[in-house]
Amino acid sequence: AVRVSTENVLGPTIRTSLELGETDTTGRSARYTAQASLNWAVAETLTLRAVANAVSERPSFDGGSASLTMERDWNARFFAGLSARAYRDSGEVIDPLIASSAAPPLRTLAASASLRWQGDRAAFRLEAGPYWTRYGDLAPASAQFARLYSDRSWRLVQCTVSWRL
Repeated sequence: AVRVSTENVLGPTIRTSLELGETDTTGRSARYTAQASLNWAVAETLTLRAVANAVSERPSFDGGSASLTMERDWNARFFAGLSARAYRDSGEVIDPLIASSAAPPLRTLAASASLRWQGDRAAFRLEAGPYWTRYGDLAPASAQFARLYSDRSWRLVQCTVSWRL
């Protein structure tokens, strides 16, 4: 695997980064990735983060995502945020005439609200919101996997705790 990245400070309130990568896996074509991000301190207590990702692998897999997060700092310990993320890929079907559990094309959309506490050695984050998945057409030979790849609307609740030694 090879990764090249750069981070740039464009001004007192804007920071960007760009990362490019290439991964070789035995028996598969190389996978190429790119990620770009922007962090903008909109105000003293308000930060906007945007991230875009892309991936490509021959013969026919392509995917990408984009996310946007706004977070408000209450007192350097407590933060509240709103996020949205979209994802899409071209699926993994190699031969539509062969029964396979390989995923068809996928699109997802998620939105969430979060609360975070940041201590000196510990952090706690609670996030909740809707999460939608939409799959493309499944190859007829793989009809037995129709329930696995059916469209769904989820409610996501996630709690994260971290501790630094």
